[in-house]
Amino acid sequence: MRKLDLRYLTLGESQRAKDYFSFVLTHALASRPLVSGERAVEIGCACGDFANALKKSRPSLSVTAVDMRNDLITRARALFPGINFRQADLWSPPHDIRGAYDLLFMLTVHSLYDDISGVLDASLQWLRPNGDAFVFGLFNPVPLDVTVRVREAVPGAVAQKGWNIFSKETVSSYLHSRGYRHNFYDYSPPWPKVSDDEGRFSSWTQQLADGRLQLLNGAQIIHTFSLLHVEPSSTT
Repeated sequence: MRKLDLRYLTLGESQRAKDYFSFVLTHALASRPLVSGERAVEIGCACGDFANALKKSRPSLSVTAVDMRNDLITRARALFPGINFRQADLWSPPHDIRGAYDLLFMLTVHSLYDDISGVLDASLQWLRPNGDAFVFGLFNPVPLDVTVRVREAVPGAVAQKGWNIFSKETVSSYLHSRGYRHNFYDYSPPWPKVSDDEGRFSSWTQQLADGRLQLLNGAQIIHTFSLLHVEPSSTT
């Protein structure tokens, strides 16, 4: 986990809630008609703000949210007691929740890892055979995969992961090879954003010549966010 992510333990609700929540929910909930008894899971939920937004947008949906850190899960349970929060790891879900969900959400998590095919395989094992996955984060529109390490310019600082940018081409090729249909939906920030850590790791917006807003951080990494929708395998 990035040092940046631990700030969720102390941030207020207005800082934890993200502009892209509504973007993800709009696409996800429009793509799948409501069916009684459906279950959703969020992997890497931090303090639970997206899981709470999901539950509010579709109250009949059974929502589980997991994170690998106990301190984040403890905080999430205190903030949103109506959500089922569990401590669990992407790679080895408990037996009772493996293959148990109709909808899966993973927001800004996949860039923590160097193996995107492994991340996709691990995520999809949480779903029922006809489930849908929604993965939001950094995807490169250019056919280049970028592995990133960022280190603060202070003695003894450790290089951090968390900003890998896998190309849409790589992701598409892999999903096609596994028989999955998928689409990308590109995200643009709807209004200006200010960094909440003085322009270091946290992103902010700058305005381009055509008026669009572009996200970047102190490492000068341009944030090309997209929502990846993985539909059920054509073989199911």
